[in-house]
Amino acid sequence: MFKNRPVLNLAKMSAVLIIGIVMVTAGCSKKKEAPKVQTPAANPHGNMRNPKATMGIPQVATDDNPLPLKLKGINSVEELNKYLGKIKNKKLKSEFAKDFRLCFTENRNIRDYAAARDDLLNFVKKMPNFAPAYRLLGYTEFNLGFNVNKSIDYYNKALRIDPNYGEVQYALAFMYVMIDLQKGLVHFKKAMALGIPDEHNLGPKYYDIPIKK
Repeated sequence: MFKNRPVLNLAKMSAVLIIGIVMVTAGCSKKKEAPKVQTPAANPHGNMRNPKATMGIPQVATDDNPLPLKLKGINSVEELNKYLGKIKNKKLKSEFAKDFRLCFTENRNIRDYAAARDDLLNFVKKMPNFAPAYRLLGYTEFNLGFNVNKSIDYYNKALRIDPNYGEVQYALAFMYVMIDLQKGLVHFKKAMALGIPDEHNLGPKYYDIPIKK
């Protein structure tokens, strides 16, 4: 009676082993689901999704400053020099130049929006009617906490001081892409009329305005 037991146990073990192999094989044959990728939010101030830009590698010709800027266009040496010519105080001129570079340097690894914001809040106490300072404050608020409303408030403050501030008109055109295209279109048209280059192709992408050839 006991002689058949080892044979029965061996048969059971073989069946379990076969079932286990089948289950493992079936599990391995399943395709892994691709991870979900979250679409990054729109940024009105530059191509933050460029992988080389993310690594801090400038994509355009820059000056040789430790906080290098591109030479022309929006957020450039050319634009900075335009503002510096309006500041008489040498110390304030130096402070604003540093803050501008902290915000817009082409080496994104060394941008410091928090430091720039702290400096600029002190700067506007001394020069409360200097529109470019509010433009930079709007930019820092957006980048530090995606605070769209506060950023827009600063941009509008800059426009109250200088309604023909083309770079701010363009920044608002991009900001309103996210919340109000009708308002954005008004700012976009003003920016174009003031000669601001459509560096982010807002016209064809969002406002149904083709690229000028």
